[in-house]
Amino acid sequence: LASTPALQGHQDSQNCASPSRLLARFHQVEGEKHGVFRRRLQEDLRSSFASWWHLPNLDMEILDFCGTPAEELSRVREKFGSMLEFVEMDQQVYPSSKPNDAEWHKLW
Repeated sequence: LASTPALQGHQDSQNCASPSRLLARFHQVEGEKHGVFRRRLQEDLRSSFASWWHLPNLDMEILDFCGTPAEELSRVREKFGSMLEFVEMDQQVYPSSKPNDAEWHKLW
């Protein structure tokens, strides 16, 4: 992710070996206040997480942390509360079964 030029973010040089991730989206702030909000948010994220990235096409944040997932999730909800549109743990989702279509691999 860090090598992708479209991403904006911060990576701490002392981050943990295997961080967990949160996905978050903040409510839109319209007009002149948008720039101020975005700068304050970036400073807050930079000081609160091992690393973070902003995905501009999705207007989402990827937040890496070293703590326990449940504690970090509740801390983010408490800290940003009304500013959050949503926040959730980033996790891999595997298919629940194998497709029975012999041509499945050609769909991608």
